[in-house]
Amino acid sequence: MGNAKFLIQRVLDMNYRAMLDTIGQIHKRTGRSRWWIFQDMRRCATKYGAGYVDYNLFELYDLTPELRDTYLTRARNNEMVVKYNSKAAMDELDDKAKFNARFADFLRRDWVHVTGENRDEVLDFLSRHQFFMSKPTHGCCGRGIEKLNTADFPSLDALYERLLKQAPDLELEELIVQHPDLNAIYPGSINTARIVTLRGKRGKVYFIAALLRVGNGKFVDNFDNGGMLAPVDLDTGTITGVAVDKYKNVYEKHPATGAAIMGSVIPDWDKAKELVTRAAPLIPEVRYVGWDVCFTPSGPCLVEGPISLDLATDREAAQVKGYQSPVAGDADILLAPSIAAGNLLGKSLYGLAGGEMAGVVLGASVPITVNSRGATPEEKYWSILISAAMN
Repeated sequence: MGNAKFLIQRVLDMNYRAMLDTIGQIHKRTGRSRWWIFQDMRRCATKYGAGYVDYNLFELYDLTPELRDTYLTRARNNEMVVKYNSKAAMDELDDKAKFNARFADFLRRDWVHVTGENRDEVLDFLSRHQFFMSKPTHGCCGRGIEKLNTADFPSLDALYERLLKQAPDLELEELIVQHPDLNAIYPGSINTARIVTLRGKRGKVYFIAALLRVGNGKFVDNFDNGGMLAPVDLDTGTITGVAVDKYKNVYEKHPATGAAIMGSVIPDWDKAKELVTRAAPLIPEVRYVGWDVCFTPSGPCLVEGPISLDLATDREAAQVKGYQSPVAGDADILLAPSIAAGNLLGKSLYGLAGGEMAGVVLGASVPITVNSRGATPEEKYWSILISAAMN
């Protein structure tokens, strides 16, 4: 029944001009009559749930009925969504602001929801990030996403007024630093892995499929926005085939960089699978999910933020404020926005709370020990030990 409703809605919403253009393209490509293509397209829609986009993309016009039946078309995918996912809970995934709040500990980046009532919070974000991504809270295929530079506006207040026009349907995100292996393929976008999982009734997470999404000429990697897709081996993270874009151009190497695509191995693949395995149970009513995983130099690991100090260190405060996160009240690392803020936080912890201090600077070829002028011999010794352990 769900599939029938989906097909009816697709017919009502269909872009018939685009469908006729698609029929014309297939006619030129194959020599078959437009009438034959239309009738065959109609049969595939009825029997396999394939719209004109699926029909063209999968080249169903050249396949036998047996091969056609092996494709997961949009209608069949919708059947799985209806079967395994609660419609009421789907907004937790479709709304980017709600998704970021629920899965904050998996994001590894700063973000803020532009609600129209949090001016100071948004201005604070803008003051810390010259470059950032602006995203509609609802939408797909990369539509409406912008990469903005605060220097392009007369002031942060002027920028805020511009963003305010889209409130509350807008969220801002810190730029992600991409892993060098994926940056070598294409540095213009964050190239993500789409990992599809299905969580069984007893909680086990099954991996269904994985694809690497790669940008091409734009700052997004979305397939419908110029990007390309390449199949990924679920066990090893190896790219097992050539990449293809929406227009069926095939790429063994990326046209912008010349880097090989097929045969490349996605870094930290096991960590990525472990990440989505832990994320999957957070919305138990949604069992069939396609996760977009990005890869940084430190891997797809847990970094929470931005949250206040009480939420990070006091579980009761998190409960009172209604903040839900696996790290609420149990954070292992507190990341300060600047060296001044970090200095204030560190000295408060050992000066007022009896904490013990050690100082290490990262980012150079070797760890560097840095201590306060008032550091005790023990603190200097601990700093040396940490640096030696990290070297």
